[in-house]
Formats: sequence, structure tokens, C-alpha cells
Amino acid sequence: MLQNIKDGKETETSPSSTSEKQKTDTTLESSITPLVSAAETLDARQLRNGSRRALLELSIDKAVYRVFIPAMIKMGELYLAARINVSGEHFISSMIEQSLHNCIDQACQAASIKATTSVLCGCFPGDEHKIGLLSVAYGLTRAGYDVTFLGSALPLDSLKLAIQQLQPTSIWLSVTNTKIYKK
Repeated sequence: MLQNIKDGKETETSPSSTSEKQKTDTTLESSITPLVSAAETLDARQLRNGSRRALLELSIDKAVYRVFIPAMIKMGELYLAARINVSGEHFISSMIEQSLHNCIDQACQAASIKATTSVLCGCFPGDEHKIGLLSVAYGLTRAGYDVTFLGSALPLDSLKLAIQQLQPTSIWLSVTNTKIYKK
């Protein structure tokens, strides 16, 4: 038996639960790898099939947070190491953005009651990277918030107008580049 500490208490973990975790980690990695490989080779069929497989075999939450986001992190690492170019990054980003929008739509449809707390999400002017904020928007929608996602590179004048029109309870802004933030 292995010892785990959970919520401040020691618990025993059987070897079978450890093997289940390893099996889950292997399943997740086998879902991430085809996405990254498809982006490297610009293989649309492999990318679509990998995305569908992740969504069908895992819960939507796991597909979003444990496959799509780690795949994008891996893509960023490959880009920084000059092992993939912008076209591969844009290729997988487009698919993941589409999947996230679909997940948000499904979460809205699954909501049993109309959300009363409004949230506004958008990216800073000049910032095109929206997958992180789309993931947040998905989580907020799943938590029951009425989310309005305004997208990337949102001009501040447009943000101000949207705030006046919608009067959201909270505003979530994303910036991935410190140079943009400091402007």
C-alpha cells in the first residue's frame, strides 16, 4: 500500500488505484500526442479525429483542461524551440477555439436555469491569444454564469461601450504579452 496525503489526512492507496492513475495519464497523453503531431504535419484529418476522440472518450472537462490546454502548451514549447512554425500553431489553435466555442454552447444548453450573473470576457488590444480566456469562459459558463465573449484584440473603446451596454457583474480580460499590458 502507498500513503497519500489528501485534505490533511493520510490515506492508503492500493496498487490498483495507482495503476488506474497511470492508465489515465497514458490515455491523456495518447490524446495529446496526435493533436500535436497533426499540427506539426498540418494533417487536418488527424487533428479532427484526435479532437473528436478526446471529446468522445473523455468528459468535456477533461478534454478541455487535460488534453486541449496541455496540447497548446506543448505547441508553445515546440514553437519556442523552433520545431514548429506559426502555421502549425494557428492550425491547432483554430480547431481548439472551435471546440471550446462548441463546449461553451453545450454548457449553455445544459444549464437548467437561466444565468443571472453576467460576465464579460475579452483580450487586450493587440493580443490575439484567446484560448486561455476561452477556457475560462467555458469554466464560468459551466459554473452557471452568463458569459459574453468578445474575442481577441478588443479595442478599449469597444470594451467601454460593451460594459455600458451589458453592465456585467464581472469583467475578465486576458493579456499574454507583458509588452501589450504595459502600454
